[in-house]
Amino acid sequence: MRRVFSLDRRWRFAVDNEAERVAASAKHQWKFRSVKAGQEDGFKSSGFDDSRWELVDLPHDYGVRTAFSAENIHMCGAKEEVNVWYRKNFLMDESLADRHFSLVFEGVSMKAEVYFNGSLAGIVPGGYTWMEFDVSPRMHFGKVPNYITVFVRGDSEQIWKYEGVGIYDHVRLLARNPMHLAYNGLWGHSAKSPSGRWLLFCEAELENSLYETLDGTLRFELFDRDGHFVQCVEQEFQMEPDSRKNIKAPPLEMKKARPWDLEDPYLYRVRCSLLRHGKVIDQDEAPAGLRTAEFDPQQGFLLKKMIIGITQALEFKYLK
Repeated sequence: MRRVFSLDRRWRFAVDNEAERVAASAKHQWKFRSVKAGQEDGFKSSGFDDSRWELVDLPHDYGVRTAFSAENIHMCGAKEEVNVWYRKNFLMDESLADRHFSLVFEGVSMKAEVYFNGSLAGIVPGGYTWMEFDVSPRMHFGKVPNYITVFVRGDSEQIWKYEGVGIYDHVRLLARNPMHLAYNGLWGHSAKSPSGRWLLFCEAELENSLYETLDGTLRFELFDRDGHFVQCVEQEFQMEPDSRKNIKAPPLEMKKARPWDLEDPYLYRVRCSLLRHGKVIDQDEAPAGLRTAEFDPQQGFLLKKMIIGITQALEFKYLK
């Protein structure tokens, strides 16, 4: 089963200072040194001493501490544009050495570079989406610490409003089976059958990080608001080596259903379990509501639509 570690506590933080950054970098180095092998220097290095940096918890936004200026009035809410650094280290238990590790940033403003154990793990292209990085090949176990370094470009503008500067949302580390449910990979939609019963269509995205073909079973279980079991459906599958795949299950036909409504926003929960040889190896859950879309000659267009994982309440009316 998966384990989710929160990495929100005790980050080291500093505003970018060119003189300090240059001084921390090696003055003489081989031009073709392999930084992919964890040999980035300066602030990105695992060996950099950040003990004098400020200690902060996430979510964190340095932009609220910067000064207003008429020179910046055209962008970013008239706030100063700065670049900042974050660093954090942690230990990982050796018992998890066979797991697949994903580093998830729920929100960084604006663009950012993420380094893990002295090498570039990936780029955050903008401040309005989450990003996931596979850090399995770089993970250290036992008494050898792991280091995360994040360089945030606060001078990167994407929209004409206050955008903030920093890691403004949660950071998580996921330890999962090499074949697992994708992060935020559970979703579905509802419809009514000709008989008038509700149908719930579920789908999940799977990832196989191994270089071998694997098979298994997806089980979708539906629970009511009080946690009582309602119904279940299963779907067998086969995964190609090193691949991602969407698996659709047969619809859940609900004999007695309680629809979501603006006056009564009733939500079910869908639990998706990934099984191999009859054993659950990964599991995730998402809320679900049953909604309809209607055209009415008196009221216009009414939208009440089910979305798994996003609990929105929308009603659009168009009248002549």
